[in-house]
Amino acid sequence: MCGTRIVIAIVVVAVTFGASQGLAGAPAGSGNVAVSPGTGGGQPTYGDPIPGLSPDQLAAFEEGRELFNTDATPETGLGPVFNKEGCGSCHNAGDDPLVPAIGGAGAIMVTRFGRFVGKGEFDPMEEFGGSLRQMATIDIDCEEIVPPEAEIVAFRVTTPAFGAGLLEAISDETILAGADPGDADGDGISGKAHVVFDPWLETERVGRFGWKAQVANLDTFSADASLNEMGITNILFGQENDPNGVFPPELSDCDLVDDPEDAPDGDGVSSFNKMAVFQRFLAAPPRTPLLDGRGFGLFRQIGCDDCHTPVMFTGDSEFEFLDHKPVFLFSDLLLHDMGALGDEIVQGDAEGTEMRTPPLWGLRVRPLLLHDGRSASDDVDARIRGAIEGVTTPKVLPGHAGEAAASRAAWMALPPADQQDVLDFLKSI
Repeated sequence: MCGTRIVIAIVVVAVTFGASQGLAGAPAGSGNVAVSPGTGGGQPTYGDPIPGLSPDQLAAFEEGRELFNTDATPETGLGPVFNKEGCGSCHNAGDDPLVPAIGGAGAIMVTRFGRFVGKGEFDPMEEFGGSLRQMATIDIDCEEIVPPEAEIVAFRVTTPAFGAGLLEAISDETILAGADPGDADGDGISGKAHVVFDPWLETERVGRFGWKAQVANLDTFSADASLNEMGITNILFGQENDPNGVFPPELSDCDLVDDPEDAPDGDGVSSFNKMAVFQRFLAAPPRTPLLDGRGFGLFRQIGCDDCHTPVMFTGDSEFEFLDHKPVFLFSDLLLHDMGALGDEIVQGDAEGTEMRTPPLWGLRVRPLLLHDGRSASDDVDARIRGAIEGVTTPKVLPGHAGEAAASRAAWMALPPADQQDVLDFLKSI
């Protein structure tokens, strides 16, 4: 199922960009048409708006960007516990370490915790303030800790928002078309769509944002992050996080501002809506041209595209620049059983070993790779290798496992020169 959709998409995109992007020198069985990894000059760079915005849309993008990059204070609702004062404090990685690319990934990790009860049922320990531990507080007496009863402690890195509007515009039907939860085709890949209730749209949708694909819509994503990362309540999430639940202090002793702290204006628009517009209008990562498509052919040959779907297409959109467009995301946006690479945290219908296939576009500018940032070398080739193969320092941690184990094994069997071709390809998308 998934493979059929990939091949069709590759052919369509190749026609769009021209035959000059063929797989010159590709290995046998890799196909003879490639996704164009680069479109030449004139591309937006990291943090730029998507091309085609009207003056009003560009103004809305800039307003949302300013809010996204503005630090909250206790007086404006920050806390009582939080991870960072503003979205831009975590979402800021680009190609120039001296110039933040607002909307990118980051090097800051958050902490999740939980435990197992009964017959292996996951308990997010909400009565103890779980499952997300906020690392900062406006008052030391309100500091949150990981409770000693927790059996699982996991870390997650910030995901990038580049091209988020394109991901949002991919239809549920398109994502579902690639799902194979029961592995009916017997290829060992059983992608599962994570269907969630979206409080902003007030309906069930296919999730696509977050490490567990637990959020479907950018307004919901922004409102959720406002509460859980900054402690700012809003009309979607109006209950403040209690720092330690049943442990002291009382929430009433810590929460200083009336809820909702991000209240709608006279037009019914909240700050989280404006930040969602910024993300919706944020350009995709720029692609860099390759001399040939050999690395892409090897990428397909070893089965990476079984989950990292090279291109998907958006559906109907009120915005022309998001309407029926190719999205070079290199992800199927599905949950996969990653075995030892899972984080053991259950969210909704996403099990502990299940993780969303992370989009690979813009991979070269992410300072940390994999969900917990375990691959953190200063050298981008080493970072990508660590994500595939695993790392040995500061302790041994697996790389691609579970449903990705066969692709990892195929990667390990490649000659060094072929591995380098794959690495060069991955750095281009």
